[in-house]
Amino acid sequence: MVDDTCVHPCSVGELPEQCAALFQTNINVQRLTVKSILEQNCEAAIHAAMLDPLTSSKLAMREIRSMMNEMFSDQLEFINS
Repeated sequence: MVDDTCVHPCSVGELPEQCAALFQTNINVQRLTVKSILEQNCEAAIHAAMLDPLTSSKLAMREIRSMMNEMFSDQLEFINS
């Protein structure tokens, strides 16, 4: 639960195995994304995007790489300002 003071963890018990497995796929993408940011590693960010279930269901690997490279290029103006 979240209120105006902080986040309050709550327990809901054990997740069914299939739900935990589904969540884990998203958690893995999030972990890789954070790691790529901390290490300033564009290739790791591309790999995270390739593993994202929605992104990989809509785009081919080369399209994901192209999209990510375009996003990195667009960010240069903000990084350098």
